[in-house]
Amino acid sequence: MFSKLFMKKNDIVIYSPIKGKIVDISEVPDSVFSDKMMGEGIAVIPEDNIICSPVNGYVAQIFKTKHAILLKSSDDLEIIIHIGLETVNLNGEGFEVLINEGEDVTIGKELIKVDLEFMKNKGINTITPVVIINHADRNIIKYLGDKKAGATIMKIPQ
Repeated sequence: MFSKLFMKKNDIVIYSPIKGKIVDISEVPDSVFSDKMMGEGIAVIPEDNIICSPVNGYVAQIFKTKHAILLKSSDDLEIIIHIGLETVNLNGEGFEVLINEGEDVTIGKELIKVDLEFMKNKGINTITPVVIINHADRNIIKYLGDKKAGATIMKIPQ
C-alpha cells in the first residue's frame, strides 16, 4: 500500500506471484540467477503453493517439465518464473499446470500449483526467481521483505 503512494500512472509494476519473503536476485544460490545471466529480478521464498500471474499479458511458454513459465506482459516485458532450484530434474512431478500456453492472464490469475512439501522432502530449494529477461538496462526498483501474493515487488519508472 505504502509503495503505491510513490507510483506514477505510467510506471510498469510487477506483483508478487506468491506469498513469501522477497529477496534480491543476487541472493539466489545459483549463479545463473545471482549473476543475472538470465536478467534482473527478485526471488521469493514461498509460503504458499499457488503461483499466480504477476502481470497482465499472456503465457508465452510453459516449460515441458512444468518447473518454469514465461509470461509476456502487456508492457512487452518477458518475465520468467522459475519454481525452485534444480527442479527441471523432477520432470514435472510435484507441479500441476493450471493454464495453457497462449492464454491471456491478468494479475493474480492462477498459473501453477506446486507441492512445496514434496520438493522440501527431496531436498530441493524452493526459492523462486522472478526474472525480467528483456530488461534492457532499465531502472528497476525492487520492494523486498515479506509480501502477500499480489503485493508490488518491482517497478520500472516511466
